[in-house]
Amino acid sequence: MSEQEVFWVGRRPSASEEPVLPTQDPAFEAALRAVCEASGCPVQRYIAAQGAFGSWLLELSRNDETQRLIWNGQASRLSLDAPNRAGGWNELSAEGLERADMGAMIAAMHRMLGGDGAGN
Repeated sequence: MSEQEVFWVGRRPSASEEPVLPTQDPAFEAALRAVCEASGCPVQRYIAAQGAFGSWLLELSRNDETQRLIWNGQASRLSLDAPNRAGGWNELSAEGLERADMGAMIAAMHRMLGGDGAGN
């Protein structure tokens, strides 16, 4: 797992705030990667934001292109994006979750990626 410098908009969370999800935990990353792999989408990169909201991004190979899964922890929203030929990204699908629950997140990932398991 690589750490990336984060540009904070507004207030930067303090180090004493506990993250909603254990995004820095290798077991958490492994669980997300497993969902993608089970759906036939190899993971290229995982980035966890350093902060209290538990946001993360996965770049993966899907349909012969790089796509990305993004968890916005502040909005409790998971989205799947594909590159736009003109630049930027197009949202393919998105789901809001009532709370940052790993089981619900994994089910939503299965639905978005069309994999086997809880989402189908």
